[in-house]
Amino acid sequence: MYQDERLEEILKIVSKKKVISNEDLLNQVYSSKSTLRRDLIILEKQGKIERKFGYITVVDASNVEFGYQIRMKKAHEKKKSIASIANDFIGDGEAIFCDSSTTCMHLVPYLIKKQNLIIITNGLHIATSLSERSDAKIYICGGHIYNSSGSVLGSSASEFISNFRADIAFISCEGISKNGIYMSNDEQAQIKEKIITQARETILLCDSSKVNKESYYKLCGYNNIDTIITDKKPEKNSFLVNTDIELLYPVE
Repeated sequence: MYQDERLEEILKIVSKKKVISNEDLLNQVYSSKSTLRRDLIILEKQGKIERKFGYITVVDASNVEFGYQIRMKKAHEKKKSIASIANDFIGDGEAIFCDSSTTCMHLVPYLIKKQNLIIITNGLHIATSLSERSDAKIYICGGHIYNSSGSVLGSSASEFISNFRADIAFISCEGISKNGIYMSNDEQAQIKEKIITQARETILLCDSSKVNKESYYKLCGYNNIDTIITDKKPEKNSFLVNTDIELLYPVE
């Protein structure tokens, strides 16, 4: 079982039990003690669980998310407004990288209206939606599938991406702060890193709920990003205002 699948399984168990001992959890996930310990540290850093005196508790079961459809509904209107702005960067006949994020999924209604696109993605849902409704030439990575997100991950996926060069890349993230851009899944991050290196221009799609948040894996610094698109104007003292990156948001 891959790490992201283990993390999801742990969250399901802890959310159901609300409180569970380390020993009981170990018996249910069939991991080694060292592997479970590492996984619990990651989940605690993400703010999803708490570890106290040999027990694990879920921080807020209502906030633990599972599955692609649930994440599609989160911040739906914010993602729609971001996609609307991102559409202005897409021209007919271009080669485009799209990661597997739900934010990039909101680009699909705009992508199907373009002509002669080449789209490279590690997202099964994005590839399927486009193949059913678009004349674009679509390339999907090979690799292992993370079922809950429909992401294709691993070294094979990364190697596949390295065979392409795109005009533009659209990626999302778990959080951004003055220190950089973060992911909570290192395999997802590695795919995004490869996408960035293979694109002439990289656009970060990031809704406002992710601002001033960090996770355990730093994806990159701001020198790797050309444009950030978010859903509302940042505060005057926000670190986003003080970067040299083009920052776009809806006009209020």
